[in-house]
Amino acid sequence: MQVYFIRHGQTDWNLTHRLQGSSDIPLNEHGIFTARITGEKLSHIPFTKAISSPLKRAYQTCQLILQNRPVSIETDSDLCELCFGDYEGLYVYGEHKNIPDENFNETFFQHPEQYRTPPNGESLFELRKRARHFIDTLLKRTEWENETVLVTAHGAILCGILAELHEYDMANFWGKGLLKNCSITVIQIKNGTASIERENEILWEER
Repeated sequence: MQVYFIRHGQTDWNLTHRLQGSSDIPLNEHGIFTARITGEKLSHIPFTKAISSPLKRAYQTCQLILQNRPVSIETDSDLCELCFGDYEGLYVYGEHKNIPDENFNETFFQHPEQYRTPPNGESLFELRKRARHFIDTLLKRTEWENETVLVTAHGAILCGILAELHEYDMANFWGKGLLKNCSITVIQIKNGTASIERENEILWEER
């Protein structure tokens, strides 16, 4: 099984540095553009299965990448983005910054092992449990041995999946950094083992 993991295209909340998490925000014009271009660049890939986060931005990305292929899209809640609880919708950078935790950016991105879960939010440990469960589910789908699978999801959950595959400790959760919008990561699953072939590559260019 070959699996293409793709982060969703840009949204207005990405653009304005608002915490999205489980908020269901659609793609903006640029996000639609990059997803379409990525789909065109991958038109030679014979996707036979597709799985998406149920959130709009990931599902739209999946549809745009598949273009007109006759492939049905499964949704899996394991692929939802990290929930930021009471912090969702708050600005983390810029003149509108209003997040109450002054150390949020430093701990979340630079020292994730020290990240303090917002009220009513989800911890990075809980996120990694979902990531591990999704990987294990793929490994058990032996009937998909010869399939080419498209998976569309979100930045943190995809980094959680990579952290599990690389066996990173929590301090190295982000690995090589947050995945770019519409970036591609490819893994190969064979004989119950997953190996990474490509990581965080982009196929689109700025307009």
